[in-house]
Amino acid sequence: MEKSKLGLEPDWKHVQSGDKIDVFGYLEVYDPDGLRHLFRSNLYGRFFTVQGCLTNFHSYSFLQCGVDVKDGKVHLYASSGFALGHRIPDTAMYGSAIEVCAGISMMSQGIQSCGVRVLATNDLQETNCSFQRKHGACNVIQGDICDAHVMAQLHAAHPSPCLVAGGFSC
Repeated sequence: MEKSKLGLEPDWKHVQSGDKIDVFGYLEVYDPDGLRHLFRSNLYGRFFTVQGCLTNFHSYSFLQCGVDVKDGKVHLYASSGFALGHRIPDTAMYGSAIEVCAGISMMSQGIQSCGVRVLATNDLQETNCSFQRKHGACNVIQGDICDAHVMAQLHAAHPSPCLVAGGFSC
C-alpha cells in the first residue's frame, strides 16, 4: 500500500467527511475539556474545530487526521492522526537543531562546531543512518520526511527546533 504524502493544507472546497488531511493551524480558542478547540489555518485562514486533548500551544501541525464535514464546517479529530504542538519560541530553543536529508551529516558537523546541539537527524538511506550512528549521532530517524510517521518521530525527538538544517535532496 502506498503511503500518503504530506500536504501543506487541503483544498477546503473538496474536503469530505472521512478524509484524512494535513494542516498547520494557529490555536484561536483553547478548550481545557478537549471537546472543541478553534483553529485558523495558516495558508488560507480557514477556521476549523479540533477535538482531542491538546496542550495550550500557539500552533499545531495536524498530520493525516480524520475529519467530519457538516454544513461546510470542518471538524478534525486529533487522535486519529498526529497532532504536533509548537510552542512560542524562547531564547533557549536557539541552541539546538535537527537535520533532515542529512546524508553523512556534514551540516550537523558544522552546526555543532558553532556550539549548537543537534538533537535529531534524518535520512532516507539506511547506509547513511548507520554511518551517523557509528559516528555518535543519536536520535537518527530513517525515512522519507514526506511521511507523517517520520515527521512525528522527528517531532518527538525534538519538538521545538528553531533551526532545521537540510542536506541535498535524494
